[in-house]
Amino acid sequence: MKITRECDYAFRIILMLSGLDDGSIADAHTISESQSIPRQFTLKILRKLLDAGYVKSFKGARGGYALNMAAEDISLNDIITAIDGKVGINECFSCGYKCNRVENTDDCPVHTRLSSVNQLITDELKKISFASLIN
Repeated sequence: MKITRECDYAFRIILMLSGLDDGSIADAHTISESQSIPRQFTLKILRKLLDAGYVKSFKGARGGYALNMAAEDISLNDIITAIDGKVGINECFSCGYKCNRVENTDDCPVHTRLSSVNQLITDELKKISFASLIN
C-alpha cells in the first residue's frame, strides 16, 4: 500500500482546517496556497471530502470550507478511504479482485496471512485522529 499524492494532499487540507478557530472558514485559494497544492487539485480533493461528509462549504463572496465534524472524529483511515478507497496492502484486497490462482481468496495461505496484517494497519490508522496531530 502506498499513500497517493492526492491522499497526502487531503491529509494536509484536513489538518489545516482542523487548526482553524471555531466558526472560521478558509477559501480554496488560501488552502491551495498555504498547503502548496495546485488549485484545481485542491478543488477536486475538497469535492471528495465534501461528498464523504468531512468538510462543509459556504457559498458566496466570503465563502469557503470548514470541517463538518470535530477533528477528533476524523481519522487518517477515514481520509484514506474517502480518497483512495479501503486500505489494501495487496491487490487481492481490492474490491472485485478475481484471483487467477484460487477460486476463493480465503483458500490462499498468503491472502489469509496478509489479511491479518492489513487489519492491523487499518486499526492503527483508525486510532490516529487529526486532533491528535495538531495537539
